Amino acid sequence: RLLAGITEPSEGQITREGLMGFVPQATTGVFAYTVFDMVLMGRAQHLGMFSSPGRNDEAQTRTVLERVGINHLSDRPFSGLSGGQQQLVLIARALVTGCTTLILDEPVSALDLKNQAIVLELIRDLGAEGFAVVLSTHSPDHALHLGGQGLILGHNGRLTAGPVEEILTDSALSELYGVEVVRHTVLDGVQERTTVITRYESVRTSTDTTPISI
Repeated sequence: RLLAGITEPSEGQITREGLMGFVPQATTGVFAYTVFDMVLMGRAQHLGMFSSPGRNDEAQTRTVLERVGINHLSDRPFSGLSGGQQQLVLIARALVTGCTTLILDEPVSALDLKNQAIVLELIRDLGAEGFAVVLSTHSPDHALHLGGQGLILGHNGRLTAGPVEEILTDSALSELYGVEVVRHTVLDGVQERTTVITRYESVRTSTDTTPISI
């Protein structure tokens, strides 16, 4: 929220370069807006007071819907979509602003495995296209899959920063979650992938239930 400019810092300063696109966790909302209208709302900051979206705004909305792969949902009510589809709509709404940085709040936390994969692959593709992507997640697997730089928010405000492959070690993850965690390399189709395995029986000796974010 601080990075996106939604909340002002109580101390210190935040300097931003370029336009930030914020993607909250999926929510059904109150009004039965269509998918097209939900995404079109992202153009609001480019409109003057009392102005309405024009042809250019609508054209950019269609382009982004096509890019995200949800053009076929344009006329559907947002509230009637699945959680994964809603998350894609919120990403499209952020993209149509013309942002250069995407900030996502736990973008796949409430999604099933298939929709997690769809959203994560879209995020990965956007990063490859040149977008700066900042996201929070409780899943080391997702951080390792997306790669890049990571920041662990540990106990007592302790921070650890660096490439995710270097900071998400067995010992760091085990200390972070208070349960024994090991990394394994698995064959994902034809490619190798690093995943994280929790030794569930080790949790019996742990009494720390502090929630942690990566």
